Amino acid sequence: MTAIMVPAVCVGATFVVVTLVGMQEARRVGGAHAKTLIAAMTASFAAGQIAGPLAVSAFAVASGSVNVVLLISATLLVASAAAVAWSTMGKRESVETVTE
Repeated sequence: MTAIMVPAVCVGATFVVVTLVGMQEARRVGGAHAKTLIAAMTASFAAGQIAGPLAVSAFAVASGSVNVVLLISATLLVASAAAVAWSTMGKRESVETVTE
């Protein structure tokens, strides 16, 4: 049972924290329209939960292997992390200046 519970808590906690941070950021950025932004984020997440497995299945069947799907997903993950890092580079300096 421990072999199931420990990974479940570790992985589950990660998703809870990411979701919590996302909702807090939506409230901060959305202002008066925060509920609409949170609803859009929730709908987008749900669409991804439906489309993701369908896309993986289609690519895996078409290519005959899951390796291509894993390579594509890893590439997209790195590209999105780079995009986030690039978009926040100038903002990080201004935050540090304000807090000092």
